[in-house]
Amino acid sequence: MALFFHSHSCNSICKRLNLTQFDLATKELDTLGSEINSRSATVVRGIELLCESPSCDLPSFFRPRSGSQKSDQRAIAIPPRRRYTSEYVSNEESSPPTPESILEYNEAEDCDFVSFELPDFSIDMKNSRRKRYFSECSEDSGIRTKELDKIFVHNAKPSCIVNGIESEGNLILGQVHLDLALYHEVCRFVKDETVSEYDKPTALFHLRAAADCGVLPAIISYARLHLGLPHDILTDTWSEIKDEKEKNQIGFLYMQKAALFGDRSAQLLIAHAYDYGQFDCDVNKVAAVHWYEHIEEQDSNDEETIDWGVDDPPYMILARLAEIWREGFENNKADPNKSGELFTSAAESAMTCMKGKLANKYYMLAEEAWGEVEEE
Repeated sequence: MALFFHSHSCNSICKRLNLTQFDLATKELDTLGSEINSRSATVVRGIELLCESPSCDLPSFFRPRSGSQKSDQRAIAIPPRRRYTSEYVSNEESSPPTPESILEYNEAEDCDFVSFELPDFSIDMKNSRRKRYFSECSEDSGIRTKELDKIFVHNAKPSCIVNGIESEGNLILGQVHLDLALYHEVCRFVKDETVSEYDKPTALFHLRAAADCGVLPAIISYARLHLGLPHDILTDTWSEIKDEKEKNQIGFLYMQKAALFGDRSAQLLIAHAYDYGQFDCDVNKVAAVHWYEHIEEQDSNDEETIDWGVDDPPYMILARLAEIWREGFENNKADPNKSGELFTSAAESAMTCMKGKLANKYYMLAEEAWGEVEEE
């Protein structure tokens, strides 16, 4: 489907169905226009294909059939390989030959007659009726055509990015754009074999289109690309924006979008950004606690996950929450009791992950936090 849209140019059928044009980069549109103009040019062919008469050996290819009382005995004349010219015209008349005069032409030495049997296909003309289709002329053909157009328009998916966003993320359209970005990355559209580098701006255009349509892998890659972090799609492509602050704003905006889609790594990155002020983000402990607690709740619902990869495991998130509540933040006073409970939960999570020394450390911190409660 991606290859079709990459080479498709809208025609009268698309306009009749009120279909929107598929979004392509400027270079792709220029290339598509030049290819259409080259295909529409006149091509001169110097070979004339002659239509010859069938060979005299043609009847030998027919399969012999058993005789039947109803079968017809017919004779087919195999004309010779020669052209009908003016020599067949009667000497008495100078007018060109008519079809009847040509059919009446019969010469024994130039024509062979082959006789074979043909089966008799009897058809009941009373019961057989010819079917009529929408393409044939009828009184209600116009009404049926309009009804079909309404059905096609109702079931049609948007092919424009703006319409895709308005429909709450058209994943099909976004996946097409993501496939085009991947095709560019593997140099699928590079015609010159000596060139090993693809059109990076065009690939970035399709990656952003896929991200705007709600494709999660595209959102994460586009965000990490602008934040200067390693990414899986278009690995050797980086943002062309020179302003560092603007790049961080765009990357952080798309990372927030990925976090709202439920991606844990994106949620953790947003929480760290608000907690430590990363990526030109103002420190906001309230937002950081919100995202930490959201991740902790999500981890508790997904107990089967053991390998967290490069992301922080649950016990580290619980320990960080305990530290924040122990110190207090903004309008929230320090809560040593809650901090001790969080440290205890972190110790239990560490024991589950076979981190005994770290669990003992968290137990000690929990005792210290509860000691502050007794002093009060």
